This record gives sequence, structure tokens and C-alpha cells, in this order.
Amino acid sequence: MLFQTYVETDPAQAPAPTGPPAPSSPSLAAVPKSMSAARFLKGVKVTLSSGNPTAFAATLRGTVKRAQVSAFNLDLASASLGLGTGTRTITLKPKKRLVGSLRRRTKVRLELSATNAAGVRVTTRKTITVKPRKRSNR
Repeated sequence: MLFQTYVETDPAQAPAPTGPPAPSSPSLAAVPKSMSAARFLKGVKVTLSSGNPTAFAATLRGTVKRAQVSAFNLDLASASLGLGTGTRTITLKPKKRLVGSLRRRTKVRLELSATNAAGVRVTTRKTITVKPRKRSNR
């Protein structure tokens, strides 16, 4: 004779999944909402920290003047960091030739991706307004 045993388990008491934890969403709070053109051309500095081994990739995107289909389609600068822990810094310095002359207020987008050792990726985006140089009246 065969007996079957049923055990009821509470979903709240289920064992936690194993493996590396997912990376936390990268914080872009220290990145300003707006900056001057001169400061922008010197580079956008982003400070990142992680307690678990995490790789970071950052891209600074702009829009081509005559773009009609999509915005933020030109990569102005990009950088990446391999797996590591602790506080690290990425500076994205855009190429002046790609930026051109900043005569008007321009918006660029900073995209930051964090990937842990298991390959789980989290992406964060922030829009930065670049203000032109003030002209003096002569």
C-alpha cells in the first residue's frame, strides 16, 4: 500500500533564492540637473558605490541637430568599470567636436548601467540641462 504525504508550506517561510544579490539601482543624486557649458566640456563626474561585485557602464547621449525620429541618439562620451566593490568614480568628458558650439540651452541624457556577477542588469537615466555661456553686450 502506498501512502502519500502532503506538507503545507507557508509562502512567507519559503527559502530565499540563492546566488548573488541583484545590484541596487545606481544613484544619480549627486549629478546636477543643470550645468554650464564650460563645466560640461570639462566632464560629468559620477561617483558610484557598491558592497557587492558590480560592473558599471555609463554613456552620455545627445541629440543630432536635425534628428526628427528619436532623441538622444548620439553618444557624446562613454566609460565602463569592471567588477569591483567600494566607491569608484567615472568622468565622462564629451568630445568638443561632437558637442559643437553651445549657443542654446541643450539637454543631454546620462545612462548608467550596473551589472552584478550573475549578469543581472539595472539601468538608471537622468537628463542634464547644459546652459550656454552668457554673452556680454558690447
